[in-house]
Amino acid sequence: MRKLRSLIIRFGGLFNKGRKDRELQEEIESHVQMHIEDNLQSGMTPLEARRQAMIQLGGIEATKQAYREQRGLPRLETLWQDLRYGVRTLCKNPGFTTVAVLTLALGIGLNTAMFSLLNVLVLRPLPFEHSRSLVSLSRTTQQNESTGFSPADYLDLKRGESTFGQFAGYVSVSVTSSEPGRPAELHDAFRVSADFFNVLNVQPEVGRTFRSEEETFGNHRVAVLSHAAWQNRFGGTSNIVGRIIRVEGEAYTIIGVLPAWANDDHVIRQAGFFLPLVFNDRERFSRDSQWINILGRRANSISVAQGNAFVSSFGARLAADFPKENGGSRWRSRDLLGSTGHSSGRVIIVMLLCLSGFVLLIACSNLANFLLARNISRSRELAVRTALGASRFRLIRLLAFEPLVLASVGGVGALFVSVWASAWLSAQAVATGGAPMEFPLDWRVLCFAIAASLFTASIFGIAPGLLATRITLTDALKSGARGATDGRGLQRLRNLLIIGQFAMAMTLLAGAGFFVRGADNLLRQHTEGDASHTVVAAFELPESKYRGNDDVVAFDRQAIERIEQLPGVKAVSISYAPPYFGMIGPRHYVAEGRERAASGLEPLASYNGVTSSYFDATGSRMLSGRMFNTTDSATSPKVVIINESMARALFPNESPIGRRISQADTDKRDWAEIVGVAADVGAIGLYQKPVSFQVYQPFVQDPWRYANLSVRTADLAPESLLASIRAAFTALDPDLPLRGLMRANTMIARSSSDVVMLEKMLGAFALLGLALAALGIYGVIARTVVQRTGEIGTRMALGAQVADVIRPILASGIRLALIGASIGVVGALGLARLIASIMPAMQTNGGLVLAATTVLLVLLALAACWLPARRAAKVDPMVALRHE
Repeated sequence: MRKLRSLIIRFGGLFNKGRKDRELQEEIESHVQMHIEDNLQSGMTPLEARRQAMIQLGGIEATKQAYREQRGLPRLETLWQDLRYGVRTLCKNPGFTTVAVLTLALGIGLNTAMFSLLNVLVLRPLPFEHSRSLVSLSRTTQQNESTGFSPADYLDLKRGESTFGQFAGYVSVSVTSSEPGRPAELHDAFRVSADFFNVLNVQPEVGRTFRSEEETFGNHRVAVLSHAAWQNRFGGTSNIVGRIIRVEGEAYTIIGVLPAWANDDHVIRQAGFFLPLVFNDRERFSRDSQWINILGRRANSISVAQGNAFVSSFGARLAADFPKENGGSRWRSRDLLGSTGHSSGRVIIVMLLCLSGFVLLIACSNLANFLLARNISRSRELAVRTALGASRFRLIRLLAFEPLVLASVGGVGALFVSVWASAWLSAQAVATGGAPMEFPLDWRVLCFAIAASLFTASIFGIAPGLLATRITLTDALKSGARGATDGRGLQRLRNLLIIGQFAMAMTLLAGAGFFVRGADNLLRQHTEGDASHTVVAAFELPESKYRGNDDVVAFDRQAIERIEQLPGVKAVSISYAPPYFGMIGPRHYVAEGRERAASGLEPLASYNGVTSSYFDATGSRMLSGRMFNTTDSATSPKVVIINESMARALFPNESPIGRRISQADTDKRDWAEIVGVAADVGAIGLYQKPVSFQVYQPFVQDPWRYANLSVRTADLAPESLLASIRAAFTALDPDLPLRGLMRANTMIARSSSDVVMLEKMLGAFALLGLALAALGIYGVIARTVVQRTGEIGTRMALGAQVADVIRPILASGIRLALIGASIGVVGALGLARLIASIMPAMQTNGGLVLAATTVLLVLLALAACWLPARRAAKVDPMVALRHE
C-alpha cells in the first residue's frame, strides 16, 4: 500500500511539476487511499485491493499513457499510441465491437449500394467523347408536356444547324430479322439520320456507318449492328461486313459494327440494329405527326446559354410561322445525360438513398448512445488524465480514435455488403428478363463510402466524446465505482436520440407498409380478368409486305383461325394493347345530346381496339349489350363498348346502349354507337395515372400493324401451347417473329418486378431500422437500470413489489416509443405522398397501416424494455446496497 501511494505521489510530482494547484493532487491521493480501504473492507486481499484501486483510477495503462503525454513525446508517436490504445480498448469489449462493426457495415453498405445504383443510372457520365456538349431537344405543347418533332420541323432545324453545331434525328422502333434456316427474331432498333454517329462521336469497330445518300429510298437497305447483336446473333464472325440479312422482309446489307463501349444504357440502350432514317415525299412536308427525336452537339464556340437560346428561339419562330401545327409549342434543349431515363426512376433512386440514410442515422444514434455510456463510465479515467495535465482537446482526440477505428473497419465491411447488394440487384434484373447490370467500384463509389464512414464516425463518436469531457472533475472523482452518472442534460440527449430512432423507424416501417399495401392492390387489379390461363405475345406486320388495312385484317383473321384450331384453345383475340396493362391514350370524348364541356376539359378515356373474342380470351366480363361480331366491319357504322364507370358518368339513370359518342379533338364528329357495357378493368402500371373511363372499338374498323395476341386455354397448361402458337405464325409468315410469347402471369410478374424489388428493399430497410431502434431503446433502458440499481434495491428493501419496479421502467420506454412514433407519422405521410406522386397508380392511403405500425413499434419497445426491467426486478436488495 505504501509503495502504491509513493508511486502515485511520484507520478503526481512529475506530472504536476510547476503547477500552482496542489490541492487537486492531494484529493487524488485521498481517493486512492479511500478506494484501497473500501476494497479491503469488502474482503479483498491487500494485493487485490491495490489492483482494484488502480482500475478504479483508470488503470495502469491510462496512467502510463498520461505520463508519456506529459513528457512530450513526438506527435506522430503519440497518435500511434492513441490508436493502439483505442484498438486495445475495443478488443477488450468484443461484444460491443462486433455489434458496432456489423451495424456500420450494414448501414454504410446499404447506402453505398444505393449510391452505386444512382451512380450507374444518373451520375456516371456518358461514354461519348466530350459528352457535356451533347444535348437532347424536347417539345412541349398545351396537350402534352413532352412530345416529338415532325419531319418538316426537323429538316428545317437541320438547315440552320450551323449556328448551333450539329443535330441528328432518330426514332426507336422494333424490327424483325431472319436468315435461311433460322427462326425470325424481333429486335429493338433505331432508325437514325446519317450524322447520328458523328454527333455522338462514335467510330465503328468494323466497317463504316451511314452516308448521306443512304437517307433516300432505294439506298436505305443497309444496317449497322451493335456489338452485342454482332456477338449474340452472328457469333462475332469477322466477315460480317457485306452479309445479307432480311429485315422487315427486305434484304439489307450489314455495313458496320459499333464498339462495345457504345452500348450505352442511357442513349442507345438495348438497340441491336441501326437503320437509316428515311422520309417519303409526304413525310418531308408533314408537320402534323411528331415522332422524331432529336439530339445535338454544341460547337466549341457555343456556350450552354447560347445553345439554349438558339433552340428556344427556333421553336418560337416555327410556332409563329405555322400556328396551326406548332402554335403554343415551346422548344428547349437539355443536357443529354440529364434527359435520359425516366424522371420517376431517378426520383425513386434518390428516395431509396435517403431512406437507406435513415437506417444509417438510426445506427449512428445507437452507437452514439453506446459510446456516450462507455465514455461516461470512463469518467474516472478521464478525471485522472485531466488531473495529470491532459487538456480537453487531448482527451477528445483520445476518445475519437475508437469511433474512427470502428468506422474504418465498418467501412471496409460496407464495401462487401455493397458488392453483395449490387449483385442481388443485378440478379433481380436478369430474373425479370432484363440484362445484367454492372456496378463498378469507381472513384465516386469509393469516395462516397469513405465520406459515409467519416460522417458516421463524426456523428456517433466525436459528439459523445465532447459531452464526456464536460463532466466535472470533482463529480467524477466523488462518484462510485461505476463512474459518473448521466446528468439531466445527458439523459435528455439520450432520450432524444431514442425518439429520433423511433421516428425514423416509424417512417421506414409505415412507408414500407403503404407501399406493400398499394402494390398488393395494384397487382390484384388484373383479377377482374383471370390471367392464369392466358398466353400473350406481340407482333408487328412490316409495312413493306402488308401495305393496306385489308392485308392487315386478312393476316389477323388467318392467325386467329389457325390458333383456334389448336387443341386446348378456348378463345383467341388480337388487340392494340396487351391485356391487364391498361389501354392506349387517353383521349377526349363527347356524348351526343349532352352539354359539351369546355375545349380540353371533355371526359378522358383510354381506348383499345379488339377483336370479337377479346373478353373471352382475357377473362373480362360484359355487363350488358353485345360483343363485336362479324357485322362490325370496316365499312359498317362505327360501334364501341364502354366500361361501367363511363356509362354511369355520361348516362346516369339510363341505359347507354344505342347512344353515341365521338372523339372531341376531331374537326368533324365521327359518331360511334354504344353496343355494350363492360366491367371496369384495372391496369398494372406504376407510372401512369389511372383513367377510369375505357372505350373498346372493333379492331377491323381501325387495324394496326403492331398488335397483341391473347390466347385462352381450356384445361390445358398454357406453357404447352407456346411452341404451337409460334409454329402457327411461322407457317403464315416465316419472317414474322412473335415477341414476348409467354404466360400472362409471367408477363405480369416481369412487368411488376420493379414493384416487387422496391417492396423487398423497403421491407429490408424497415426491418433493419426497426431492429436497430429496438436495440437502441434496450441499451438505454439497460443503462438506466444499472444506474438505478441502488435505488431499486432500496425500494425493494422497503417493501416495493416487482410490479412497482417494472412499471416505471416499461412506462419510460413506451413513452419514448410513442413520442417517436408520433413524429414519424408525419414522415410516413410525406413518404406516402411522394410514392403516390411518383407512381400515380399506387394507392398509398391507409389509416390501418399507421395504426398497425404504431402498435408494432410499441410492442417492440415493450419487449426491449421488458428484459432489463425483469432483470432489475430480480436484483437482491443486499447486493444492490453493497454495490452502491
